[in-house]
Amino acid sequence: MKNKEVTGIVHINKFSLLQHIQKSLYNSKITNKRMKWKLFGVTEQIKQIPKIWLIVKNPAKFFQKNKDNEENILIFATLTTRLSLIIDFVRNLIISLVESAYEPFVLPIILYLTAFIFAPVLAWLGVKIGGFFTNLFVRIFAKKNDYPAAQRVIAYSSVAGLIPNLPFLSIVGVILYFVFEIIGVSKQYKISYPLSVLISITPILILLVLMAFFVLVFILPVFLLGSPVSGEAIK
Repeated sequence: MKNKEVTGIVHINKFSLLQHIQKSLYNSKITNKRMKWKLFGVTEQIKQIPKIWLIVKNPAKFFQKNKDNEENILIFATLTTRLSLIIDFVRNLIISLVESAYEPFVLPIILYLTAFIFAPVLAWLGVKIGGFFTNLFVRIFAKKNDYPAAQRVIAYSSVAGLIPNLPFLSIVGVILYFVFEIIGVSKQYKISYPLSVLISITPILILLVLMAFFVLVFILPVFLLGSPVSGEAIK
């Protein structure tokens, strides 16, 4: 009798465990669908617009208090990506109208629409890859590890990308981005500003070194020695 009761309890526990697993999987599917809808939709992104002013107004205070989860980070990154595309589209449209170059602008319209639709994918790649390298250099120089913090820094620093790509303004956008990133790394990881500057600038220095190496090894010899084709032509 006792064995039957124990067996019955085991079956009930197995049944309840299966129910719990099925319910969890169902809820995770709903959560994923909702997240995808929020990323591709516009309503949730509009709710993120006030953060732009908060970042510009007082970036130190914003980064110090912000603990957003991955969903809100990606929604904001999608918002800034789409706003940047709209601003750039308007700029190019004005230029084409002034120059009366309507036909060459047809293809860019298709590209802009495609990029606008798939902005969540572009935002996801930017946040994930940028966050990975930011967190990597924080681990190297500051001995700290907080990948979500790095994603917040990359996503919210992208506000600088809203500055139009115009002469003298584009360099302002680049400088502003690094200012936001330096402040963000310092406040999110709770490290000093000099260390944050080192972490933010190191990837650029590495890139410049790699570019210089490429120029010295592959491009400069061609200019100094001349290409084989031009040498044969001279002979």
